[in-house]
Amino acid sequence: MHLPSNLTGHLRYYLSLLVLFLLPVKNQLFAQYRFEDFLDSAIANNSALVSLKAQRKYLKLESDMLAAMNLAPEIFLSSDFMFTPYFNNNGKLVTTSPGENAIGYDVGITNGGLYSFLVNIEYTLFNFGPTNHLVSQNMVEIQKTDTQIKTVELELEHALANRYLDVLEIQTGLQNARENLDLLSKQFEIVKTLTKHGLYRFIDYKLMETALKTDSIDYLRAETSYRLNMKQLKTACGITDTSVSSLAVYEVKPLNSKDDHSVFLTTYSQDSLAAAWQLRVFEDKYGPVVKLYANSGLNSTSIPYLGHHVGVGAGIQLSYILYDGRQKKIDRQQQLVLIDKANRQKELKYFEINNMLESYQSAIDSTRSIIMREMLLKKDYDELLKIYSDELENAQAGIMDYLNFLKQYSQNKLSMDLHNIELNRLISEYNYWGK
Repeated sequence: MHLPSNLTGHLRYYLSLLVLFLLPVKNQLFAQYRFEDFLDSAIANNSALVSLKAQRKYLKLESDMLAAMNLAPEIFLSSDFMFTPYFNNNGKLVTTSPGENAIGYDVGITNGGLYSFLVNIEYTLFNFGPTNHLVSQNMVEIQKTDTQIKTVELELEHALANRYLDVLEIQTGLQNARENLDLLSKQFEIVKTLTKHGLYRFIDYKLMETALKTDSIDYLRAETSYRLNMKQLKTACGITDTSVSSLAVYEVKPLNSKDDHSVFLTTYSQDSLAAAWQLRVFEDKYGPVVKLYANSGLNSTSIPYLGHHVGVGAGIQLSYILYDGRQKKIDRQQQLVLIDKANRQKELKYFEINNMLESYQSAIDSTRSIIMREMLLKKDYDELLKIYSDELENAQAGIMDYLNFLKQYSQNKLSMDLHNIELNRLISEYNYWGK
């Protein structure tokens, strides 16, 4: 039996388009991206992480600042010039003995003015304890920032893993569609040859051709979706290369949960610790504050005797708070509220983490069981495919039966591949809650 010439030409044109569809994806196999490539780029281009890392550097410098401010003596220059003239004083603007009718400040207050240029030194005694408390409080803030960085990186990895696996699912569907086309194209050529020799009916040939066209449309739709999602994934990670590449398989290894060392729990422990240090720092101001001070230079209230008023001075200053309107008591109550809040939130989060870990572990075990069954089923399908292929070459297989079988065969393989991706997604979720 001879096929119509116009149909044969149409088929050649159709198959040439099919080859053009297949070539880009096959070339993609030479340029693969790993999950780590996307993660590294996403971390490097995340604005929140850039800000937090700068904040950590700032806080580390703050510890040095606290020590410099509270432990080192402060040396500074001071200078005063106060001019207090007297009017209606027989023409004498500056004097330490104004007349009764003179108009100006009381000489007992100003003594005619103030003229000074001094080098001053101040040093607070017994300040090591309060300073260490301030530094320790700042260290807690550094630890909290480190935890924030880990949390953002964890959230970023978690979100990116889900997105990566989504694109990997689309890629798996695309690969499955390509394999179906490859297989069906080969079988179509066999049916075409057998139809020419009258071993298959023309309707069988048309059924095969229609199935090939349908699969090519499915392939083209999957390829369009894959290109779009791949470019969106690269853009989200700050990757400038927008060419379409293939994704490497993302194998996620289950991690042991860290219980009390979880990142999610650490933040509440640090909140509690920060409140405790804030309480201690606040109460440090209720101790006695002893300062030594000294100065040297010019200090005078009389211009005519400036040359005789150069000297030195030293002293000791003591301050102690006797009453503050119950500020100390109120602050203690506030910090205890924050500590109780952090401890309660930690308990609730611990309960949530354990429940999520148990749920995902159960789902992981179930998915592994499904994959094992599908692997066994695939062996049966592979054997049936060989039988069907042999029967097709000998014109013994019914085309409709064969096409229906190919759909089941494809669905089984695709389902197994997708369940493997789902297994990695579940393990990723388990690791997220266990870190």
